[in-house]
Amino acid sequence: MLEPNFLKNKTTFLRAAGAVLSIILTGSIIFWFLFTKKHKEINPAYSKYVEAYTSGVISKRGTIRIQLASGITTLHHTNDPEERELFGFKPSIKGKAYWIDARTIEFRPDEHLTPGKLYEVSFKLSKLIQVPSEFETFEFQFQVVKPSLKFEQDGVKSFNSSSVLKKESSITLLTIYIKICV
Repeated sequence: MLEPNFLKNKTTFLRAAGAVLSIILTGSIIFWFLFTKKHKEINPAYSKYVEAYTSGVISKRGTIRIQLASGITTLHHTNDPEERELFGFKPSIKGKAYWIDARTIEFRPDEHLTPGKLYEVSFKLSKLIQVPSEFETFEFQFQVVKPSLKFEQDGVKSFNSSSVLKKESSITLLTIYIKICV
């Protein structure tokens, strides 16, 4: 039986295999860095204008809030609707903004948000207060929780050794869902 040349020289084969694996690994790393979504870093200087905002993972029924810094005052009352378009979303979300108090505005989506989706928010801070040009739009992101359910059955076992008729079964049910009560 004839062996191919590359199998005769194991060192050459191992070097070639190592080179191919290196190319695949390098390509995978480059692809990951270029095409994965990166979380936006928030400029700490925004803390002069924004004290808190919705971030992380929220419920599909969640709202998006921004609380202005304590030094900023507006003349709004609880549940006053905001007529200006202050919020922009990618992907788009239809809804309406309301003032929770004089410093907190909340966007309430018309429909449930898409589970697992990452949303990018552009809040037009310059439409509320006078800010330097680099702070006109406050950008942040949040993600909607993807509900999941895990069902595990540990099998059926005899309840005790004296009776074969009595059996017990153990079932574990794990769920991930966030419900926010207001």
